[in-house]
Amino acid sequence: MPTRYLLCIFSLLILACSPLKQYDADNIEDQWADEIARFELADRTGEMPDSALLFYGSSSIRLWETIESDLAPFPVIQRGFGGAALHDAAYYAERVLTPHDYAALVLFVGNDILGNVGDKSPDEMAELFKHIIKTSKEHRPKAPIFYLEITHVPARENLVDKIDAANQRMRAVCDNFRRVYFIPTRDLYLDADDKVRTDLFAFDQVHQNEKGYARWAERIKSVLLEKMPARRARADRGVR
Repeated sequence: MPTRYLLCIFSLLILACSPLKQYDADNIEDQWADEIARFELADRTGEMPDSALLFYGSSSIRLWETIESDLAPFPVIQRGFGGAALHDAAYYAERVLTPHDYAALVLFVGNDILGNVGDKSPDEMAELFKHIIKTSKEHRPKAPIFYLEITHVPARENLVDKIDAANQRMRAVCDNFRRVYFIPTRDLYLDADDKVRTDLFAFDQVHQNEKGYARWAERIKSVLLEKMPARRARADRGVR
């Protein structure tokens, strides 16, 4: 069989095995179309900061009202939507990421383990994360990628073991790619007895309040400055 046909068959097999093929693309389109359209309108009409940090993911990114002041002097582009899961973030990665010449991508998605039948396994989550990494590296090959650990929230304490397994798998993915970093955060929300502190979360006990976000920001900034030394020098001079 000619080589070109073998390559064609191989490509089709890869596409068929893609993590995105597990999900109904039409349903994803319907669910998030309005929010993605708002991002695209902002990209066309708004003034985007140069060499910003692109924060991408679910509602914990969307609801972070103090993100710009919390992460100053880093310029930030905020792209969080709804209750997105990793397959949503992977599906829209090209449309959301490629309009921006970001200095680094920071990813947080916290809705893949909810105790439901449709929860994804750590391996499924890893494949979706790899798709996002691939999309980012093709667009911004020199931009580091930072993956924020899935938060242990009070409302999901019964899922700690599953969340731990997912976090360990995602850390392993980070370790296998150059300039992809796992940012641990679990310790930020624990009391002296290793129980999750409810005072760091909003009334729903899922999303962080201002005190929780302040802890998140401090950890994120410390890792960014460690892994991006040029940015550290600029931050020390107060330059955005």
